[in-house]
Amino acid sequence: MYAFTSLPKKTIKSLFFYASDCLILVFLFTTIFYYRESLRRLLFKGERKILAFFVGSVFLSSFLSSYALSYHRSLHLYNWVLVWILYCLVQEAVQKYGLKPILKLFCALVFSLAVFESVVAISQYFIQGEVGLRFLGEEKLSSTGGAIIPIDHFSYSIFDYYLFKAQGNVLMRVYGTFGHPNELGGFLAFSLPLTFGYYLLNNRKSVVLWGIPFQICALFLTFSRSALISAVLGSVVFFILLRKNQIRKLLAVFVLTFMAIFITFLPQVISRGGVVNYPEFAKQSDVPRVQSLLVSWELIKQNYLVGVGNKCYMKASRTIDRDAIRVHNIYALTAVELGLTGFSIFALLIFSGLKEAYSRREDMIYITIVSAFITMLTVGLFDYYPVTFHLSKYFFFIFLALLTAEKRSHLVSVPSLQA
Repeated sequence: MYAFTSLPKKTIKSLFFYASDCLILVFLFTTIFYYRESLRRLLFKGERKILAFFVGSVFLSSFLSSYALSYHRSLHLYNWVLVWILYCLVQEAVQKYGLKPILKLFCALVFSLAVFESVVAISQYFIQGEVGLRFLGEEKLSSTGGAIIPIDHFSYSIFDYYLFKAQGNVLMRVYGTFGHPNELGGFLAFSLPLTFGYYLLNNRKSVVLWGIPFQICALFLTFSRSALISAVLGSVVFFILLRKNQIRKLLAVFVLTFMAIFITFLPQVISRGGVVNYPEFAKQSDVPRVQSLLVSWELIKQNYLVGVGNKCYMKASRTIDRDAIRVHNIYALTAVELGLTGFSIFALLIFSGLKEAYSRREDMIYITIVSAFITMLTVGLFDYYPVTFHLSKYFFFIFLALLTAEKRSHLVSVPSLQA
């Protein structure tokens, strides 16, 4: 992300844009002018109309909201338009070139990014600070910030826990170049099923297997409970849907690596809590989250039709509870901000993707996509970033686009895994 801060203070203080936004617009104009595609056909063809209605519900809730449309809220409306465009471009690419090559390219990009982020995150953990990638969005890590773990006996792993007595009473969680450790954890969680699929799509090249330990290690170092739970669930779905005798090596690498890293960082996982124990620190994190769900229910009852307005949850929640935090659940957040109108369309989008995946549940390509998508849906039960944070939102709707891009009659044949 880049920011211009030299604009006149009387207008706006800063203007944010992402390189990914520019790429989406470049691809849009390339598709229109090079492939001679009609913009109307591109945006409203087939099931793309459902997403068009959803984006429309975002605008409707914003304009009917009792809260004024601020500069930052208008930027989020623009971002939803880009999500719509990206969804359509992904579907168009699949229909032109086939799902398998597009998925293979997507898996390669995610795998490469996941390994890079893992190396950055592991480095941040062991130096307990930044590695100098501010230009890529790296946050400033602070021992006084919110993403920390109080720890009685400071240590990096189980090995130095019993060997040394280091100074310090907090352990900083890692960000990579993401905005929060939970977001990095969510990304690494859904990158695992995509890595498994990439390994099979890429003729089982061993180099892919070497990336899995880095991903799992960095995933643990985020200390994100929702990411860990979701990663396990998404991986289990992947391995169950595929026959085990075809993926024994891949399954062994995942299970053995997961257990080894879990044991390595067991003292730190226990200090974090919420996985194998439930200390006061974890309780303090969960109580306001449960309270936010109760606040959300009251807001839904008061604004059930079109919601309180996109990005208006915090303002609306303070009318009920002055200490309310943002609800950590994408389904409750969508219902509060967009009302039952937007929530129904959102649920329809998810249902259409899962239904298509179920109809092709023996296809390894769809198993890969739906395993990663289920990982994100599970994260959404415990956090809000899959539909609010920039990059996570793009990934969420890319999965939906991939799942619904092809009709049943255009099923792409997949080579046998027996070889």
